[in-house]
Amino acid sequence: MRKLKEGKLRFSSPELNTFFQKLGSAMPYCGYCPRCHAKHPGRTHPACQLCGGRGWLSQRDSERCPASERKELERLRA
Repeated sequence: MRKLKEGKLRFSSPELNTFFQKLGSAMPYCGYCPRCHAKHPGRTHPACQLCGGRGWLSQRDSERCPASERKELERLRA
């Protein structure tokens, strides 16, 4: 698609923009899932509702995680 931005002709792809957003949300942000780590230290659980069995969290998932669960990860980091 062509767009006019600040008087200049630019090209844009809505599909690529959507893909870029999805890719960014799938990027690991936190290396441990607090729920998996609390229940199964060192392992992941395939049915985990937070990480989906990946064992890591994206930034969005990390921000959605309750503070009480994040405290354990903060303790590990220190």
